[in-house]
Amino acid sequence: MKKLSFFSLFFAATLLILFSCKEESLNLSPENSAWNGQTRAAIESLNANGMRVLSSSESSLVLELEVGNYAKNAVSIEGKDYFSITARDAHSMLQKGNPDLPEYAYSVAIPPTAACNVRVVDTEYEDISLTVAPSKGSIPSLTDPSSVPYTFSEVYEKDAFYPAKLASTDAPFLMRDVRGSVVRLHPFQYNPVTGILRVYKKMEVEVSFSGTDSRNVPTSGIRQSGIR
Repeated sequence: MKKLSFFSLFFAATLLILFSCKEESLNLSPENSAWNGQTRAAIESLNANGMRVLSSSESSLVLELEVGNYAKNAVSIEGKDYFSITARDAHSMLQKGNPDLPEYAYSVAIPPTAACNVRVVDTEYEDISLTVAPSKGSIPSLTDPSSVPYTFSEVYEKDAFYPAKLASTDAPFLMRDVRGSVVRLHPFQYNPVTGILRVYKKMEVEVSFSGTDSRNVPTSGIRQSGIR
């Protein structure tokens, strides 16, 4: 019965993992009088497609993320044009001074003592020439974002793609009766020296539950598996 419960939870929850995208990128500029309306209309018109569950078992989960649409939001920094990147159902990494790129994140319930690992199985990408703006980081709710200056971290001095990893997992956590981990996907990478934005149009990743991780091990009576 426990095994059946695991698969029921596993399958039901994977159906909730949806990321939304469209077929072409949008180039929206705040200097354009229709910018706010364009942004709102673009977001409302996006169709849910993006993420598919290719396979699932007690020991692993294989996902495929397709990124068809993203927005290039123009900003001016010291008289030079830059762009921040946004995508529906993704959020900014909010790393102050680093390229302002979105990531996808979702929670996976894992067995009581297992480690959660992720690896990239396959990708399809395209490179475009674009100057990506740095993030302003996390801005307090009562602070006017326009009053926060842009800063450039040492990442902008390196001839390397940021972020370096396409996929990662957070430390295990306990929430109510479930032990879980957050899986993060980074389908956007930027090389500040070459000015190349790499967009992974398709990513296939395997999330596996193997090995041992002693962090946040649940006590008896905690539900042992499933996906949120």
